[in-house]
Amino acid sequence: VHCQGLFAQVLEGTASHVTAVMNAIRRDPRHGDIRIVEEEPIQGRRFGQWTMASAFVGDASFVHRKLESCLSEPVGGPAAGQLVDLVATLADRGGVVQ
Repeated sequence: VHCQGLFAQVLEGTASHVTAVMNAIRRDPRHGDIRIVEEEPIQGRRFGQWTMASAFVGDASFVHRKLESCLSEPVGGPAAGQLVDLVATLADRGGVVQ
């Protein structure tokens, strides 16, 4: 999810794959102020059919407020679940929020 200068992403996969992706993100100069909101093993992938996708967000202020709220919370707090739910909502709606 990218909205008004904020970016959030859910990474899923094996620990080695997620670590490799995170290392690549950290080395990329386009990324800064990287925060891991939650890191934990999962029973199964929630976004198994997605790789990367674009979304049309009609109400950008709603998405921006949700991102700001989620990214300002302490690691492992309730915001992590809210962030995953936001990404899931976008995925379920084909990337469209109006």
